[in-house]
Amino acid sequence: MSPRKNVPIIDALPEHYPYRDDGCDVSPSCLCCPLPWCKYDDPVTYHRELRESRDSEVIQVKRDQGKSVPELAQHFGLSQRTIHRIVEHAKHVPSTGPEHRTEEATPPGCHAL
Repeated sequence: MSPRKNVPIIDALPEHYPYRDDGCDVSPSCLCCPLPWCKYDDPVTYHRELRESRDSEVIQVKRDQGKSVPELAQHFGLSQRTIHRIVEHAKHVPSTGPEHRTEEATPPGCHAL
């Protein structure tokens, strides 16, 4: 009982809280999320990662399919100026494609994205 009469103390430990693990657009469950940090905890880094992933895809499509800037702009729904920036930036930045990244094991009961 608390100092106030007849009022029980509520255990505030997280394991006793009815937490709903609804996930987000990245993963159906927070416990199975592939991100090293929560997108809600660090939205700036999350959006930077999304942008870098998009930019890598633009460069890969340009290299593999030989599409022009207007074709890339239409394909990705971006402006031609944004495509020019991505292409120009890629000329000055070393590749950090999938072959340079390390994959972590997917927790049991979770699906890899």
